[in-house]
Amino acid sequence: MSPFEQAQQVYEREPCARTFCEDLYHHLQHGWVVSTPTVFGMCRPVQHDWPAAWLREPWRTDPAGDCWMIWLLAGDLAKAMASLPDQRAFMAYERENQIRVLPMQRIWRGLVARADSFPNP
Repeated sequence: MSPFEQAQQVYEREPCARTFCEDLYHHLQHGWVVSTPTVFGMCRPVQHDWPAAWLREPWRTDPAGDCWMIWLLAGDLAKAMASLPDQRAFMAYERENQIRVLPMQRIWRGLVARADSFPNP
């Protein structure tokens, strides 16, 4: 199953305020969408200290914001991050109805540590 198909299934499994197509439209209009054979993601620039209600509104964005709000991601996180048009100081995402905001450096350190734990071919 492709990352795009995996992303679509999230909307079938979980209660969502809008459809997959509606959220995709908002991110195409206000954010960043990547879709390849290895990753599908939707995100948009925001401010890391915005209230959670604002972060849950896919049309609310701040092009100069200091944070990427990851709306949906399926596939390879490292490849998704490498495809972002620029780097921001923070990354936010929602898991189990809880908004989490992390410094981008922490996420990169985690990816590097994970990559270092795999044996070289």
